[in-house]
Amino acid sequence: MSRKYPVDLHIHTTASDGKYTPEEVIRTASKRSLKVISITDHDTVDGYSDSIFDLASSLGVELVTGIEFSCFMDSRSVHILGYFIDIKNETLSTAISKLKNERVLRMEKMVKRLNDMGMSVDFDEIMATADSSVGRPHLARHLMNRGYCKDFTEAFEKYIGEGCPAYVKRESIPVEDIISLIHEIGGISVIAHPKLIEDDSKVRQIIDYGIKGIEVVCPSHNRSDEYRYAKIADEHSLLKTGGSDFHGSSYSESIGSSGMSYDKFAEMKKYK
Repeated sequence: MSRKYPVDLHIHTTASDGKYTPEEVIRTASKRSLKVISITDHDTVDGYSDSIFDLASSLGVELVTGIEFSCFMDSRSVHILGYFIDIKNETLSTAISKLKNERVLRMEKMVKRLNDMGMSVDFDEIMATADSSVGRPHLARHLMNRGYCKDFTEAFEKYIGEGCPAYVKRESIPVEDIISLIHEIGGISVIAHPKLIEDDSKVRQIIDYGIKGIEVVCPSHNRSDEYRYAKIADEHSLLKTGGSDFHGSSYSESIGSSGMSYDKFAEMKKYK
């Protein structure tokens, strides 16, 4: 039986690799009777605007500022969520600009590899579909549109996933620096979908860096995972958060299908 939560703190929009605009996300959350959401686009806060906050307020949805930073620890992909951040902070803007440029350079390299393989891949066309934070999902959609694969899974498993012919590791800011940045701009740092790191020793290392919370409830976790990460969070007196990692119609997750209770969110708000 599917679950439904009133608070969803992990949602993507067209500002990164989501299918819904920020406005569509707000309206969908309202229709699903959510009380609180956070837009956590990859390495960007461009989904936020005065009109978005006004729309959320008018529909009775509390909008928490957020971002999802993409990092690496050795060869492990690590995502760090930042909540209640000052989206206009200059230090944040500088970091985002660096990450945005690195994303573009990575895409150029991946496109070149695919074209060197004899495929016809158009960099400019891909960039035109990305609002401000281009990533592999944009390339996957392009490959689908050009008939090179039938879905995201095939695109990643055949061409652009780790270890595949066109995969290029993206440069990133060290995890510990991202955590410090989030705290510097008044935010709360949280490890996103820790199971996907595939190494709980890395999770514990991130905890040692001063992370403030762990995303316990998310589509990547089954009930056993939720119990394990909740236990780790409790052992270290960390916040336990949740979110759907919603991207849109190409994904199975729905807004509010993973998340947290309002009481837990209220505790988190006090923590700030």
